[in-house]
Amino acid sequence: MSATTRHIPATAALAAAAFLLLPVSAVQPLWIAILAALASLAGVADLVLSRRWPRTGGLLAGLMAAIVLWGALSAIWSIDPDRALDQALRLAFIGGCAFVLLSLAQDLDETGHRRVETFLMAGFALGIAFVAFEILTGGLFHGARHDFEKDPVKNLFFLNRASSVAAIAVWAAVIPIWRRLGAAVALGAVVVTFIALKGLQPDTSLLAMIVAGAIFAVAWFAPRIAAGLMIAGLGVITVGAPFLFRITSWLTQTLTDLGLAEFSLSHRLAIWHFASQRVDARPLFGWGLDTSRDIGSGAVVGVKDAPGLSARGVEALPLHPHNATLQIWLELGLVGTALVTALVVVAILAIIARGQAPMERAAALAMTASALVIAELSFGIWQGWWLSTLWLLAIVMVVLVAPRDQTGAAG
Repeated sequence: MSATTRHIPATAALAAAAFLLLPVSAVQPLWIAILAALASLAGVADLVLSRRWPRTGGLLAGLMAAIVLWGALSAIWSIDPDRALDQALRLAFIGGCAFVLLSLAQDLDETGHRRVETFLMAGFALGIAFVAFEILTGGLFHGARHDFEKDPVKNLFFLNRASSVAAIAVWAAVIPIWRRLGAAVALGAVVVTFIALKGLQPDTSLLAMIVAGAIFAVAWFAPRIAAGLMIAGLGVITVGAPFLFRITSWLTQTLTDLGLAEFSLSHRLAIWHFASQRVDARPLFGWGLDTSRDIGSGAVVGVKDAPGLSARGVEALPLHPHNATLQIWLELGLVGTALVTALVVVAILAIIARGQAPMERAAALAMTASALVIAELSFGIWQGWWLSTLWLLAIVMVVLVAPRDQTGAAG
């Protein structure tokens, strides 16, 4: 069996995932978890056909296993043991799928690499084109699907998750575009993505792209400094998260004085205040994996729609804290936070340790920075579609930056 034939299932799985990720996120983002699972099944078929075991994954796999184990152990002291065990099993499944695909990504031959690159560019172009179409038509597709009577605000709301995926995926797409079409076209892809995301509501994606762009620029000339800045920023957030409740009143007043206060931001600060207070109550072990939705049950805080208006009661902790670090502190305590932080730091250092070209290293660090910004401001960290997105993009990046003379081509 030739190397090319041997890797047909792996190539098809990874190429399909690269192609479909952004379009699926724009149509129905929750299907990304299904996409990842199907890609993993194809990966298992590849391993069976070629009679190989997946690579162990090294330190990253060990840290992921430790996180899953700690999450499962948290059921012992959790306020919702069944939820903790259920989420630990979900994390184990997602982690297993991820490392199957990671093993395949490291073994692709040259043909497989180029196919994944081609499908990534095509899928990214299709996804951005669909987002642009929805913006220009006031959400025609989602309006017809959800019967919102041509309300653009409601229709475009369904692209919020897609905007986050695009803000991260663009830095992966930059690599093959740069290689095949040149730096100017790659820069154009970033600019077009930024403009498209400006037509949507969430500002988090735009902030993520700005931060990622800055990291890209620094990493081009000084990758170690860029990585150091990312790790230092992560360290400040990690250490400071449990103490947020001590400064949220000051932050709220400062934003009001600057004329930046508005409901969503004030509510976010109120959520962080409530969550960090609960961290302070159980700092070492936390309240149990995935218990954020239980901790805030029934709790209400007053938030103003605008300065000068009366406060109205809103949920103190709706499902999750909208901050990955704070959620991990809240649910898994100091031990879990240390494990997850170590996982991220190891991933950043792995990018620096590889011998990529400056553009590849800068794009990989930029993609990581974009993902971190969005994780700290948006989704619940354990959501299946979100974890699947992060893993799929990380695996696609491995395909893009893997040294060609160390891939499965030799097989």
